[in-house]
Amino acid sequence: MFNLQIIVGGGALTYRYGNVIEELRLNGFVPDMQIPTAIEGGEHLGMAKTAAIGMLEFATAMENMQSDIVVVRGDRFEILPIAAAAAYLNKVLIHLEGGDVSGSIDESVRHAVTKLAHGHFVTNNEAKQRLIKLGERRDRIWNAGSLDVDFLNRLKFHKRLPNSIVNNHGVGAQLNLGQPYLVVMLNPVTTEAQYAREQAEHLLSAILSCDIQAVWVWPNLGAGSDAIAKRIREWQIEHEGRHKIRFIRYLKPADFANVLNLAQAVVGNSSTGIKECGWLGVPTINIGTRQHGRLMGKNVMNIPFEATKIRQAIIKQVKHGRYKSSKLYGDGKTAKKIMAVLKLVKIEKQKTITY
Repeated sequence: MFNLQIIVGGGALTYRYGNVIEELRLNGFVPDMQIPTAIEGGEHLGMAKTAAIGMLEFATAMENMQSDIVVVRGDRFEILPIAAAAAYLNKVLIHLEGGDVSGSIDESVRHAVTKLAHGHFVTNNEAKQRLIKLGERRDRIWNAGSLDVDFLNRLKFHKRLPNSIVNNHGVGAQLNLGQPYLVVMLNPVTTEAQYAREQAEHLLSAILSCDIQAVWVWPNLGAGSDAIAKRIREWQIEHEGRHKIRFIRYLKPADFANVLNLAQAVVGNSSTGIKECGWLGVPTINIGTRQHGRLMGKNVMNIPFEATKIRQAIIKQVKHGRYKSSKLYGDGKTAKKIMAVLKLVKIEKQKTITY
């Protein structure tokens, strides 16, 4: 019998991501604790201080809550201090989505958490093989797929969407979702933060030149995000009334998935274009190094940060249209697989490298 405890912290509590707490409650989950840790505006220094606060505060929370198992997911920089705190507190640490490959600081965080974790639920067999090469026990690695696919698998998709889904949020052009549109997600590459403004400029220029509507989602937290956000604000003022882009900070998960599903293509450097769009079959233009090396389906086209090449790729992918749905990242039963293992398998806290 499991007693679920939920701690919400970091970027999830910042205003740019909407009301995450309310979304949880609407889905029947009441957070046990809220821990604001995000320091914005400091770029790399802000990331380091956010991580430091996170380790301090999450350690206190886990000790007070007397949790036995701590579950962390993915590779965001905020999860490494949580994983470290759990290890020092002698908790069983479970890591979801380890073993993948990508660029940015995420690559280092992901593998560091792997070495702290006692049990691993990966999204694909290639990731499992990498964890074995890292010296993790084969019998403590399970290929369960991605929870993102779980969410999509149980969602009701609509053939038409009201324009208000996007037009009631953000700034920019009023969109007609009955006409072709793109979804754009440009997140900072923390190891290339000095180029963030230039990368935003290339993408803005490419989208404008395509003369197609676009839903542009605000960048996530990390070094380089302020530069991207500033250029977006400036560009919106410079081109006000002369473009077809709607800039938004946040959409409810179900609304975002529906907008994603009906897009002609997804453009940017988010894993959404690889995982969710692979399952949906939405054409994706993946730009730059942020997802370098990640397992990708046939729906993904990889290109550098050059406006002309971005434009050409958009035209090609829009012309191609939908791809066949891919199960590279699971079959929509990830949560059931994870819980089945946790109920049956005793996971030891003592770790020893296997070679």
